[in-house]
Amino acid sequence: MDNQTVQNIAQLAHIKIDPTDKTFIHALRDILYLTDQLKNAPVHDVLPLYNVHRDHLHVREDIPTEVTSREALQSLTPKFHDGFYWVPKIID
Repeated sequence: MDNQTVQNIAQLAHIKIDPTDKTFIHALRDILYLTDQLKNAPVHDVLPLYNVHRDHLHVREDIPTEVTSREALQSLTPKFHDGFYWVPKIID
């Protein structure tokens, strides 16, 4: 795996890596090799799995265990204006 491939994967994953870190490159190569092997797994007779639980999940009543005032929650946030929480923009 060349340095450009490592940098492309790091950019797609939004992580900073050292392209000279051989341990990371070997681990990444092993992960990609494993996913490549999974592509060849014989799954044509496997039925789709809709739920991992055999039993139905028991639904509980949605009753709050504690009541928090709006003012108390607003006091915990760094920016709050006109009924809205201000958060940093993460998508350009």
